[in-house]
Amino acid sequence: MKPKGIWQGGKLFNSKKQWIFQWIQIGVLLLLAIAVVALTIVNVMGMRESIHASTERYVEDVARQLALDIETLLLKDSQELELLADSLLRIEHGPNQEELEEFLNRKVEILAFDALLYFCEKGDVHTAGSVALSEEELAEIRRAFQGEGSLFLLDGQKIINAIPLYEEERVVGVLGGFGTKTTCRL
Repeated sequence: MKPKGIWQGGKLFNSKKQWIFQWIQIGVLLLLAIAVVALTIVNVMGMRESIHASTERYVEDVARQLALDIETLLLKDSQELELLADSLLRIEHGPNQEELEEFLNRKVEILAFDALLYFCEKGDVHTAGSVALSEEELAEIRRAFQGEGSLFLLDGQKIINAIPLYEEERVVGVLGGFGTKTTCRL
């Protein structure tokens, strides 16, 4: 004798209502699971966008800080050259040219340049440190005789900073400091 009720999948339901109710429960649970999965996907996408925006802000901040650090170092180098220029003009007018060479050699080490070049108004060039410059590089430095300092990067490695030396508002020489990204702490 078969039991009374609805036989479904090896389970006996006493009434059709009970059977429908169970399927409604399964449907609700299925909808809840789909909603949880959908919300998780939306949350992950939101987190991904948030992380991306945060990373972009971080990279911009780091780039801005590095640019400021580089600008500060280059400005410091320019200021050091300007301070050196005053002393250089006093020594140049002295009786001993060896003193000028010795002064430049001491300063090239103290200021951490690879080389210093001093172009006199008379055309003499005094050097300290090791430097090999092309005609193009020398022309860039000589432009400082027009009264404007110049700072430029050559071959992606050499940093050249050239400043005019003034005496009574007249350019009387040019001082050039040479370094690389490594020696200039960039």
